[in-house]
Amino acid sequence: MRSLSPQNYRLAWVEIHKKFSIPLACLIFAILGIPLADRLRRGGKGSGFALSLAIIVLYYVLLSWGETAAEEGRLPAGLAIWLPNLVLLSLGLWAVARSTRERSRWRLPWRTALARRRTGAPALDPEQAPRPRFSAWVRFPGILDRYVLGRFLRVLLLVTTSVLLLAVIVDYADHIDKIATNHPSASVLFGYYRYFLLSIGVQIAPFVILLGTLICLGIFSKANEDTAFKTCGVSLYRLAAAVLVTAGIGAIFLFTLGEYVLPFAEQRQARFRNIIYGRKPDYGLGSLAERNWHYGSDGRIWHRDVGDQQKGVLVLPSVYEFNQQFDLVRRVSAKRADWDGHTWTFRQGWERTFGGPTETSYRTFLEESVAGDPPNAFARERRTPEQMRWRELSRYVQRLRASGYPTGALETALQSKFATPLMLPLLALLAIPFAFRVGRRGALAGIGVGLALGMAFLIATAFFTKLGEVGILPPPLAAWSPDILSATSGAYLLLRLRT
Repeated sequence: MRSLSPQNYRLAWVEIHKKFSIPLACLIFAILGIPLADRLRRGGKGSGFALSLAIIVLYYVLLSWGETAAEEGRLPAGLAIWLPNLVLLSLGLWAVARSTRERSRWRLPWRTALARRRTGAPALDPEQAPRPRFSAWVRFPGILDRYVLGRFLRVLLLVTTSVLLLAVIVDYADHIDKIATNHPSASVLFGYYRYFLLSIGVQIAPFVILLGTLICLGIFSKANEDTAFKTCGVSLYRLAAAVLVTAGIGAIFLFTLGEYVLPFAEQRQARFRNIIYGRKPDYGLGSLAERNWHYGSDGRIWHRDVGDQQKGVLVLPSVYEFNQQFDLVRRVSAKRADWDGHTWTFRQGWERTFGGPTETSYRTFLEESVAGDPPNAFARERRTPEQMRWRELSRYVQRLRASGYPTGALETALQSKFATPLMLPLLALLAIPFAFRVGRRGALAGIGVGLALGMAFLIATAFFTKLGEVGILPPPLAAWSPDILSATSGAYLLLRLRT
């Protein structure tokens, strides 16, 4: 294979080395994990989970980079694939060597410790050490809100960063073959992932709020801070108020992004994806008007509002026929056209003929056969509802509904533009009682409950959305049902909570 296809030769060796390096990575992860677990035993399960996630991200970033470098011939396959194992093994051996040394007894920040060593001042008693300030820039009414919000924002940042890193790794692994084949520039990759992060960030925002609320308030419960607040006369409702207000502000911000930024970001992301896939940047991304026109093989020009390639249906089709001088001589329009395997059947339409600038005849018909190209000739990539603003999608739905075309899926997506941002405070409301009930089990228990609730929410959303798309439920009810379930469940559990 080396002489026939050098690229396939390198690819084969990459796969051979992966069959050995990835299984051996299990042992190397254990070597690295043992000393880290010993050093982080006071940090709880949450800190261990966060550090494990960072190490996994580092491993797969190095593996993906090495795989690309080996396929392009920039590094030998063996070195490229074994590089992540060597890096982690070096870190593991260094951590093992560090764990055998006696730990320093200094508990103060390193700058303060060095300053006191120089001056010879005695060490501060831990009870007299200055307390950190919590998000003093946040304009909330009280110290309690700033205290809760400071911890909530830190947890939110950690969860968001972790999820976005995993999303980038999964997406990069999915496109690595196209990247190795088409060699897009670094600016193209940076532009694609810039808009990809914005798009995926909007999608995961409800789950991030859910996990952040569970972990943040769960930490309060584990440290018995919620009990301390209750003994001071502060209820759990008041304690969680800052989280709910922040989630409500986030819902407004999320709707603004979805209305004014996300459609542009989705289109830019699609253009960069086309370049990565070796296509023209504007492939399938013209305006709605541009994509609704079709130049037929017989010289006639077709227009339709929407088409379904699989069903062989055109909605509001029009056929324009011209002479040699490109003067319009005939136009046929209908409410709907169906493909019977050979020709198009126009239904409830009319026909006009022209002689120069004047109309020579006009007639209506119920059904008429019109020869033309098959449905696959009309197939075009269409903008998704995420790539359209609310007003644009609303007008598009109204136009299709007037033509009699089923619009359940589009109407459900239209209602979701309001229902999805509102899920932020509703999921936070649902997470509050769970956080105080399972918080004493640690941050990892909160993450597990958050993943379970997130999966249940995702399944419910997909289920109700499908019911709305096929017409079993009215689109408003299908789009708002997950919100209704979250609101009622959260309110019920919150009212049963001992505050």
